[in-house]
Amino acid sequence: MLAVVQDAAGRPLDSLVARWHSSDERVARVTARGLVTADRPGTATLTASVGAVRTQATVTVRREPVTSSLLLEHRDVVATVFWVGEGADASNEYISNAMSAFDEQWQAHYGGVDAPSPRRGHRPAAFTPKENPFYFALPYTDLDEEGKRKANAMHVVPWAASAPLNPWESMVKNRWIRVTARSTGVSCYAQWEDAGPGIYDDFQYVFGSAAPSNPFVLSGTNLSSAIDLSPATRDCLEVRDGVFRVDWRFVADADVPLGPWKEIVTTRR
Repeated sequence: MLAVVQDAAGRPLDSLVARWHSSDERVARVTARGLVTADRPGTATLTASVGAVRTQATVTVRREPVTSSLLLEHRDVVATVFWVGEGADASNEYISNAMSAFDEQWQAHYGGVDAPSPRRGHRPAAFTPKENPFYFALPYTDLDEEGKRKANAMHVVPWAASAPLNPWESMVKNRWIRVTARSTGVSCYAQWEDAGPGIYDDFQYVFGSAAPSNPFVLSGTNLSSAIDLSPATRDCLEVRDGVFRVDWRFVADADVPLGPWKEIVTTRR
């Protein structure tokens, strides 16, 4: 939103003539040119001063659900397969998946190693998982290495205004996507449970229209992975390869249909 200064005749003045102030920059910030950015629910008073003349306006930021129709679809990106408890080797930059970017005890909370074989339907054969076997990783996390909210999170995450406000709670964990395999045309749904592959702040791709910027090329190919999918998600897509192409988009919780991906829903933050 851009605030505009006008003279007594209603003619716009150069915004730099005015001095701008927000009573609560945690709610709404205003730049020297009058550009207002909403950061979190609440109320703030914006003040514009030109010389001795001052005027104010109250801005209220509300939590509004983000609908699926407002979220961008990413088309024809490279997908790879990963799983809870996957060991560290050259295929995953020697990063173990016993923990995730959001959960230091991911494997324990899940209930074991979610190996791609043997399987019992969409679940590992050895145990019933405690969390959703339909999960994925994207190259962004809204929490830093100390577990605190990243400075850019409130500005790049589309649903930030309606997300949890505690600084240790992730705004992206457990979010849903619909993913479609380009080779089979099958669509399935999954929850966001980890960051990667490769990098952890590619918000230009994850939430925008930029191409993925993962610099790590898959062994034996000239491809870089843009999304990691769990064994259950890969099998649901009826794909048997370890590297394949998909379309995906975020979806609102209310738009996730019934299916095997809803038999066990992850709620732990």
